[in-house]
Amino acid sequence: VPTEQMKRMKQLSLAETGFLPKAGKQTRKAVFLAEMETVVPWARLEALIEPHYPKKGNGRPPMPLGTMLRIHFMQQWFGYSDPAMEEALHDVPLLRQFAGLAPSISPGKTLEGAVGALVGAVSPRQIFDQLLPLT
Repeated sequence: VPTEQMKRMKQLSLAETGFLPKAGKQTRKAVFLAEMETVVPWARLEALIEPHYPKKGNGRPPMPLGTMLRIHFMQQWFGYSDPAMEEALHDVPLLRQFAGLAPSISPGKTLEGAVGALVGAVSPRQIFDQLLPLT
């Protein structure tokens, strides 16, 4: 039986929840991520790290390397810890989109130290050398 308070509550529309993009308005974060999409040599970085990346069949299926690499970069750019990044991926559609995560896929506990260990398998110098041609 609905209470008086429940009768007064109005369900929010999708637009009111903030999950739809604002027409004509791009946030600084959206502009930054769009620029990083074009300037970071994702394919070269993936090729460098791929030999060290977990393969299917060794426990839990790994997330795609490109997704994990983008998540790692976002953690560095925006100062997220593993738990904060996981929460942001649940809460911020823009970050999910940049990482290449479908709405139905949850990063779960996958982030806990995995990305840092992955990038740690390759020296910072090797990564820097891939970024150097950008300057």
